Amino acid sequence: MMPQITGSMLAYERMDIIHLLAAVPEEWLRAGAVNRLENWHTGAGKVTLSLTVSSDGKTATLAVDPIVRADKNVQILLHTASLKKAGFDVNTTADRSRIELTPGKAFQQTFLRK
Repeated sequence: MMPQITGSMLAYERMDIIHLLAAVPEEWLRAGAVNRLENWHTGAGKVTLSLTVSSDGKTATLAVDPIVRADKNVQILLHTASLKKAGFDVNTTADRSRIELTPGKAFQQTFLRK
């Protein structure tokens, strides 16, 4: 079982908003790293995701299974500051360090290290 604090660094919920990758340490983004949550429970829905860094460290691929909560709307925000700090191109501006994901839809994106 994953300690609560460790899982919360990858996904946590606050006021019906699921925050993804809000506090990923740079060490977790080294070559060959695999970060994974399986059916992580939040008040806004279950989260299954994987963040995998290639063996050469040049790419990081994030895959998020659909997140659904039938009884209320949920907002999903992917925080990109940790990826950006580790040298990955996240295609966001300095004042917009997050990407909104669509609830109920899978998400996958590969980030290239500069």
